[in-house]
Amino acid sequence: MKIQVKIVKELPDGSAECLVTYDKAGLKFLIQAGFDAVMEEAVGLRERKNNVRAVLAAIPKEGRKANSKKIVGKTKSGKPTKGTRSNSRASKILGSKGN
Repeated sequence: MKIQVKIVKELPDGSAECLVTYDKAGLKFLIQAGFDAVMEEAVGLRERKNNVRAVLAAIPKEGRKANSKKIVGKTKSGKPTKGTRSNSRASKILGSKGN
């Protein structure tokens, strides 16, 4: 396997322009490593999403809003537009600013 990286130009922000040369086995390795990194990130995102669900499920029902949507106005066609209210208790638990 052959993978060579030659720095062509160093940039002021600390990054660099590089020339990468590789053989077939090197290409296979780089693709596999990239795929593994993407999959690890996807699994991490799914775990964080599930953790948020678990936190929200742990909030006592009396602390939840019965209806998180409210009508905030009407469009030109007369149909109501909907906005959402943040659950301030969940926002405090999750560290969100209530967006």
